Amino acid sequence: MIEKYISLLDQSVVVTCANGKTVRGRWIDCLDAEDAGEDERQEDSILIQNGDELIEVYESEIKAIQKAHK
Repeated sequence: MIEKYISLLDQSVVVTCANGKTVRGRWIDCLDAEDAGEDERQEDSILIQNGDELIEVYESEIKAIQKAHK
């Protein structure tokens, strides 16, 4: 699912989560579950930067990603 939004990587985005919450910031990275060790994430995720805060959003939590409007 993340792949369909990959054109928005390195841009300011709004991530709508399955629970209705939104995460805003710059999409700075995609994290693959297969690259993680056994004790780490078990699914793909994205990394959003909002100021000094880094927010990891798992693929199962993502309902939609759209470009943020200024």
